Amino acid sequence: MGTPVPRVGMGVIPVQGGQGLAVVGGSDGSQLRPEVLLFRYDGSDFSLVNSEGRLSEPRRDAALASFGGPERFLLVGGYDSPDGVERSRRMLASSEQVSRGGTVRVEEGPQIFARSEPCAVSLPDGRVLTVGGLSSDGLGLASSPQGELLFPGLEGGAPGMLGLPLLERGRYQHTCTVLEDGSVLIAGGVEDDGFLKATLSDLLLYTPVPLD
Repeated sequence: MGTPVPRVGMGVIPVQGGQGLAVVGGSDGSQLRPEVLLFRYDGSDFSLVNSEGRLSEPRRDAALASFGGPERFLLVGGYDSPDGVERSRRMLASSEQVSRGGTVRVEEGPQIFARSEPCAVSLPDGRVLTVGGLSSDGLGLASSPQGELLFPGLEGGAPGMLGLPLLERGRYQHTCTVLEDGSVLIAGGVEDDGFLKATLSDLLLYTPVPLD
């Protein structure tokens, strides 16, 4: 890339029908970065076209997914340290909506269960499903069984959150894939209770509740 982006733990998502990229949050190794960076692809390279957007809560290792439209996305969870998660003071129980048009707007999103590294996927109807991640109980870090169904506000209303049934085994570093029927396949991950770790080999299927 012609424009270097020294970041770790950021969210990256295609915009403009795949003709550009948005890079959101993360850390440069010494401090959290609040910028929302928009890049355009010119056929051979990416160039920075906008860096005006700012997160209200800079964060690392959050999840990023489209939210209610191709030019609107949701940054979910994360933690407040530019270093590793072991140095974080808190996991974030918040999300932020980023939308692009003539300008980049950042707005408060739905509250979530506090954790980093959740998987977040956009459903065909515009909702976002999140599952798992790494949480903290004040004594240490452990894998989370939590999940949410996050939905954009209708006709300008506030977005919301619906809690999901807990996973039988909490996990992070897993994958989530939306299938053709709108269900979500969850594969593998790490189960960690703060003392013992196990690499999971199971497959789970979440079927989100319908809109009505």
